[in-house]
Amino acid sequence: MRFSIVGYPPHANTVLELPNTGLVVVQGVNGSGKSTLLEAYCAALWGRSLRGASAWRGVDYCLTVELPGLKVERTTENLVVNGASALKATKKQPELVSLVGTWDNFTRIRCFDADLTSRFGISTDAERKQLLERLCGLDKLNDGLKRCRADIRDATIQQSKHEQQRAVAEAGLKERPTIEAPSVLAMQELEATLTSIETQMREMAKMEGTAAANAAEIDRRLAQLRAERCPLCAAPITPELRSELHTEANRAKSTQADVQAQRKQNETQSKALLRQLQELRAQQAAAVEAEKQATRRAELMTQRDRAAELGAIAERRTKQLRLVEEFLNVARPKLLESLLASLHASASEWLAVMTDAPFHLWVDGDNVHIKLGDRDYKELNRGHRRRLDLAIMLALSQLHSAPVRGPIFCDESLDGLDADGAEAAAAVLEAVAQHELVIMLTHSGELAGRLRGVHLRCVSHNGLTTVL
Repeated sequence: MRFSIVGYPPHANTVLELPNTGLVVVQGVNGSGKSTLLEAYCAALWGRSLRGASAWRGVDYCLTVELPGLKVERTTENLVVNGASALKATKKQPELVSLVGTWDNFTRIRCFDADLTSRFGISTDAERKQLLERLCGLDKLNDGLKRCRADIRDATIQQSKHEQQRAVAEAGLKERPTIEAPSVLAMQELEATLTSIETQMREMAKMEGTAAANAAEIDRRLAQLRAERCPLCAAPITPELRSELHTEANRAKSTQADVQAQRKQNETQSKALLRQLQELRAQQAAAVEAEKQATRRAELMTQRDRAAELGAIAERRTKQLRLVEEFLNVARPKLLESLLASLHASASEWLAVMTDAPFHLWVDGDNVHIKLGDRDYKELNRGHRRRLDLAIMLALSQLHSAPVRGPIFCDESLDGLDADGAEAAAAVLEAVAQHELVIMLTHSGELAGRLRGVHLRCVSHNGLTTVL
């Protein structure tokens, strides 16, 4: 690891060339700038301050961190990750986080700070569970479960919406039934028959009028002949002539009656045909109107079929999402149980070096309980809390899954330990340092003397720090 700090008070120009594994002890009095090494590391990789203050201490600073597979350079204006930068540092920060992990993970499992080490222990039982889930990525399952349930609600709403659209289209199709138009030939034949009957009726009316006129003329002549003399010549009228006139009048009246009867028959038939023709024309008009609605029917059928298709898709999606929801509900507690078992086994190994008291870590519903011996964490004294904090942090650090593993920082984290406790903690850190880079920051010369590894010293002069 290479760490360069320029213009970050109280460090004017500090360059550390450190091994990738091993124990590095940085010792110095309070205010000598040793904790600023950790603050500068946090500022370079996350742009954050461990203690919540502003991460930026200078106007013209340059922080450079080189780890296996990563080189980060952060200045006042820019952030460069593996040689690439963006217009704004905030645009590059997500890429950097994807390599080194989130800020929350770092502060909880790679940084053993005197003020922050008890964060896991002093949390409530429910908070411990949430913390473990976040540290180990199980919170993503929670987020996935929330998104899954939201998607189920959306899919159900969509399914209901498409079903409603399908029902509306079905109702529209029922209101617009397909009507079969009568054949053109049948209409033509019926109209021809009606025209023929109407023509016959007109001819019979003429014949009836002629017969009526003839009968009236004969009746008039008969009336004139009742005097038995011709009105023109006054000659006597013979019975034969009178009989002939009566016969002719009766024949005319009979003809008139026959014509009237036939005309009435034709009228009845014509009315029946006219009613039939009107019905056919009404059907034809309805068929024409239905033909005008054909486009609308086609649209409704398309809408109905599309709504049915989308509804089926939404239904299948809902079923699939419910299966995912069921899986997440089952997987989450099992994964947490497996995680706790691994965490308990790892922490127990480290605690075995520092104390004889048995370590208990278990989950009960939404709570994670922790005990050392027969005492709850809050009942422990400061020294035992430090031992337990260190063991749990080291166990959690093994779960760190970021592609780039930076150092483990221990900043004044062994305060409160007696000589035996400090010796045991030192042994644990030296064991971890065989596989990790561990940086111990301490003001205690006695503690520094107990630790075997690379020793550095922070010396402050005129407000500026030099690392020797």
